[in-house]
Amino acid sequence: MSQNGMDTGSRGYWLIILLLSTFIVVLGAGTASALLPARADTAQEAAGPEESIGTADAADADHAEARQTAAAEDDPAVEAESEPETSLNHAVQAVSDAAGTAQDALEEAERRRRAEDWRLILVNPEHKAPEGYTVELATVDRGYQVDARCAEELTQMLADCRSAGHDPIICSAFREHSYQEQLFQNSIWNFRSRGYSEAEAIELTSQELAVPGTSEHELGLAVDIVSRSHQILDKAQENTGTQKWLMENSWKYGFVLRYPTDRTDITGIIYEPWHYRYVGKEYAKEMYEKDLCLEEYLAE
Repeated sequence: MSQNGMDTGSRGYWLIILLLSTFIVVLGAGTASALLPARADTAQEAAGPEESIGTADAADADHAEARQTAAAEDDPAVEAESEPETSLNHAVQAVSDAAGTAQDALEEAERRRRAEDWRLILVNPEHKAPEGYTVELATVDRGYQVDARCAEELTQMLADCRSAGHDPIICSAFREHSYQEQLFQNSIWNFRSRGYSEAEAIELTSQELAVPGTSEHELGLAVDIVSRSHQILDKAQENTGTQKWLMENSWKYGFVLRYPTDRTDITGIIYEPWHYRYVGKEYAKEMYEKDLCLEEYLAE
């Protein structure tokens, strides 16, 4: 066969291939276009009027969800997958409950510890000194006596106050119950002599002096400290250098100002910027930092 014949044959072969390809493409496109309208028509007929399309879609969604739910319920793998999550949630809740219970137990234990600590014995108009309470006394500044367990700290506090240039002196410390009774009766007599009734005199005295049995002085843990240059028990005492130093530093030695100016409704005693109570360094620090009186601290 000549070269021209081979070329003509090749061109004929590729032309046939091209025609066959075109036919296949056209045939495929025609089939697709014929099928798509048919499917669309079928869907339209199944859906009904236009307004029912949403209902049909919703129904399909519900069926799909139902199938998924059923599959999840029947599928052990799904169940197995949810079990660890549930167990974890239960464990977390159990730990949280246990932590809360432990915290409550710790707080209760702390309250009991405070209630049993001799340094925090609460004595006020509503709480009398413990029945039969006794104390070992030690002599400190100017012959006054206090509980021996706080004598060293008190002596150091007075010494440091003096070293800072002030002049503190004790004017009252431990009192026997009988002496507290005598002071109380003397105050009542004083008010009566000024024209007050018996009831009024008792009420006024109770605002200035503790009723016998409810005085911290009977514990040996309280001291009245004044400035030598101002030995009057009045509000002006707070302006002395001695009191300013003590109010700022007494907690370092375990003492707190027992009856602050804004806590009368809690303590039941008027403001006394000279009355200090020993509670120990640990508790005094907390009370000072939190600005709490003894009643508030014990109620925490």
